[in-house]
Amino acid sequence: MVSLYKAPSYMVTDRQFKVVDFMQTHCQLLLQSPPPSNGSSPLRIEVLFAGVTFMFLPPVFRGLYLRKAEYAEAQRILAGLNFGADRRGDVYLLSSDHDWFVVSVSSPQWVEAVRAYSDPSIFFPETWEVDSTLSIGSLD
Repeated sequence: MVSLYKAPSYMVTDRQFKVVDFMQTHCQLLLQSPPPSNGSSPLRIEVLFAGVTFMFLPPVFRGLYLRKAEYAEAQRILAGLNFGADRRGDVYLLSSDHDWFVVSVSSPQWVEAVRAYSDPSIFFPETWEVDSTLSIGSLD
């Protein structure tokens, strides 16, 4: 069963996320949180940003609070980066405690699915087989 939904934000506080791929040819950034080793959830979480024009985040971090920055918030964060008028995309924040962000021309999407650590990404499957319940979300 596939569940699609939109939300103003997406928060997962107790999981570790990793940058697992950045495809320069498509300007796509993929973050992933494998199922926790304590067995508290069988779900792997993936977050995809397409059309990335700039990013500022650590390669590994705990907790995700994904949301689109308000205009004033985006201006404050980008003030020292000298983007000017030719900045393309919106600013998407990744944390409530840090100024980690991605500038992307399209809204990020996330998926929660029963997947092993070594399975291919749901966003880039080797074969298109939906063998589990998955939930796909995007920001409003």
